[in-house]
Amino acid sequence: MQIEFVGIVREVKDWNTDKNGVALPADKVTSQILFMDKDSGGDVSLTYPAGHGLKVGQDVTVKAVVKPVVRNFKLTMYVQTPAKK
Repeated sequence: MQIEFVGIVREVKDWNTDKNGVALPADKVTSQILFMDKDSGGDVSLTYPAGHGLKVGQDVTVKAVVKPVVRNFKLTMYVQTPAKK
């Protein structure tokens, strides 16, 4: 699924440990990013791999291919690759 919106980064949560507090390997580290969509004012939550470079307060145009995944009984969108124009 491809998504595109203009927004502001509201929150960045890094997930670098498992539920027992053990450090995750580098390829398993993710960040949950909460954006405010400028058009609707609603929130959009996406999960990015490590090294995304996003910061709270940053204005962004998000264009990405995402994979919907149910995790912990919630629908999560994992960013796979930036979308092609």
